[in-house]
Amino acid sequence: MKNIIILITVSILTVSNITTAQVRIVNSVSNSVIASSSAFIDASSNSTVNASTNIGKGLLYPIVDLTTFASFSGTPTGIGTSYPTRFDGMVVYNNGTGNTLVGASTTIVAVTPGFYYYKNKSATLTGGVWTPLLDGSNVIKEINSTTEVVLPTKINGAQLYAISGTFTASGSSTAVTVTKPSGMTGYYSLATFKENKAFRSDIYSFDINATTGNVITGNGIYSEVYPAGTYSYVLQYFK
Repeated sequence: MKNIIILITVSILTVSNITTAQVRIVNSVSNSVIASSSAFIDASSNSTVNASTNIGKGLLYPIVDLTTFASFSGTPTGIGTSYPTRFDGMVVYNNGTGNTLVGASTTIVAVTPGFYYYKNKSATLTGGVWTPLLDGSNVIKEINSTTEVVLPTKINGAQLYAISGTFTASGSSTAVTVTKPSGMTGYYSLATFKENKAFRSDIYSFDINATTGNVITGNGIYSEVYPAGTYSYVLQYFK
């Protein structure tokens, strides 16, 4: 009789857990009702929680410090049944400030607290780059330091860097003074701002004097004179 009571109790608890569970996983034996669902995980199926004001409203990610994260775990990788994309698309919440380690990626990236994903289209675990969950315009807005920033971007395989600063325009010349970043071998773009608003974004219509560091803010038919004043800039370049 005692065994029967225990069995009945376990059965009731099992049914209760199944009927009130909020998370369902596709192709799971215990959740076979969504075996053919397009959603891998469904966390929206509890009507009681959905109707609440502050219960079960978000997803908490594990926290990782990408400045100390040295290597990926899990083997084998790169096969259909085991990490086929070599962690490509893995999303993390980073709480570290500094540079990522070579052990996690062959490209060192400056990171700050926030969400990042591992962008890896290579055939190795360390061939990717930690990329912020931001669009290009937001990446520019996050660059607010005169310290060089390694961008999560490569152009034809060449790493792109960025740095910000200010310059003062005389109002009578197309030349403005922008300090040439150490080791720069070529420029990619120059965005200028005044009073926290974008003033101009040039890709091809500027050049830098390698000796003086002066920027010519226009070449040929694109030449222009900035109105007198102080401007902020973000320079993207190669080295």
